[in-house]
Amino acid sequence: MAAGTHWAGYAGGCHCIIQKKDAIGMRMPWLKRENQLPAGKGGLPKMPIKLFRGVIGGMITILIVGCSVGPDYTKPNIPVPNRWSTRELPSKAGHAGDVQSWWTAFNDPVLTQLIEMATKGNLDVRQAIARIDESRALVQAATGRHFPELGASGSVLRGKLSENAIGISVPGGMSIETVTETTYSIGMSSAWEIDLFGRIRRTVEAASANYQASIEDFHSVLVALTAQVAAAYIDYREYQHRLVLARERLNDIEKLRDLVAKRVEAGIASKVELSDVESKVAETKAQLPMLQNGLVVSRNRLCALLGLPPGSIDDVLREVRSIPAPPQEVLVSIPTEVVRQRPDIRKAERRLAAQTAMIGVRVADLYPRFSLLGSFSFSSLSVSTLLESASLGFNFGPTLTWNIFKGGVVRAQIKAEEARTRQALAAYENTLITAFKEVENAISTFRKSADQLESIKELVRERKRSLSLAEQLYKSGKQDYLSVLTARLAVCAAEEQQLMQEARIIQSLVMLYRALGGGWSNNSLTTVLAEIQKEQALIESGRNK
Repeated sequence: MAAGTHWAGYAGGCHCIIQKKDAIGMRMPWLKRENQLPAGKGGLPKMPIKLFRGVIGGMITILIVGCSVGPDYTKPNIPVPNRWSTRELPSKAGHAGDVQSWWTAFNDPVLTQLIEMATKGNLDVRQAIARIDESRALVQAATGRHFPELGASGSVLRGKLSENAIGISVPGGMSIETVTETTYSIGMSSAWEIDLFGRIRRTVEAASANYQASIEDFHSVLVALTAQVAAAYIDYREYQHRLVLARERLNDIEKLRDLVAKRVEAGIASKVELSDVESKVAETKAQLPMLQNGLVVSRNRLCALLGLPPGSIDDVLREVRSIPAPPQEVLVSIPTEVVRQRPDIRKAERRLAAQTAMIGVRVADLYPRFSLLGSFSFSSLSVSTLLESASLGFNFGPTLTWNIFKGGVVRAQIKAEEARTRQALAAYENTLITAFKEVENAISTFRKSADQLESIKELVRERKRSLSLAEQLYKSGKQDYLSVLTARLAVCAAEEQQLMQEARIIQSLVMLYRALGGGWSNNSLTTVLAEIQKEQALIESGRNK
């Protein structure tokens, strides 16, 4: 290329200006014999001075004109709504910090303890950390390609040529005697690829983006894990209280059955009434195994989330506690904050950045690769003369390789990477839309669950008023005790409805926090990651002892 020549790369992604007139590969005067110095001691030629000058000049030129082909990544500018479409919010707008450590707002120390145990013992978390370690190693491997490779070799070879395979005829029918010899050799070799068109730089760029995506994947696992632990814990407390209510209801129904049986004996009630009560007793008893099984299933689910075998947290859960109450006020982030908060969105964006860089890696295959190769070795038929100057041999210089024709493979690979990039862009947009949908649904579910809870609370109040009236009439002798027991059963049924609805509203709140991407700030995430990695290192060191 002549001085001042301008070359534009792929999609405007590379611009190179040749500043040096004698660019490498254009003029190589050091190859001329007259530019070499006289032979040194033992007939060994000295390394040409101009060879060094030329190579150093060529390296400087390459470093000056080095560039990265392929498109440069810019974050997609996708429109984000200014507010949520759900207008009736049981909250006020907040910001990213408002949903961090959201479980502490429930003021339940057992829940907080379980979440802390889960972050350190969950197996999905361990896998996510292993993926971080893997992607970090891949970044180091990609970065290492910027540096020269250095290798050493040595050999001791003994052999001789085949007399019948030499293929040399000697006049007079004389034979050639082959000699068995031992050759000793030691040496070193080096290779350095000059990243002229940015193939290595784009590889590092893609690996770095994938590493950042693995961190966001770890963050996403923690967000999901905290929500799953809270949901399983709420289920466990719900089953606990439903079992208590079911046993109380069974006790009241059995009293009612005994009372009706006495009335039947006295001829006041019919056997049909007694049969109805007996069916209610059987129905309530049938609910107990189902509730007990639900309690065991939710407990085992908690154990699995904590990375523990079933039954490992019975002591933690033995005490009967109430279902966590929702906070008085729920802060809901605006859509732009959700984009910044949700780790799955950030992960999808980093995957898109990595895939965009891969286009540049493939585009670089269209251009030649420049390398500097060098080696020196000592070879001799005797160990005593192996390190003498006469045993030394070396070679050093630049090389160029270029796939001029490959049947359209490289361009097909470029098209494939471009198609993968479009897929990554669509996946990123889909992640955004899914996130907004989940938040909108969670807000609506929380709102409607709160409204339904108010209606159920009103039902409980009405049933309790009916019970109070029935008790007053019984005391005044205007009604029998059967009406009191019936009213009490109605109260128990309404209270169970209220309990289940309170669990639903807390579950919907947990899903809302999860949809908002809440749970972990960047600082707390870094701290948790460091603590888990430290504990795993201690465990591994203990196993190796």
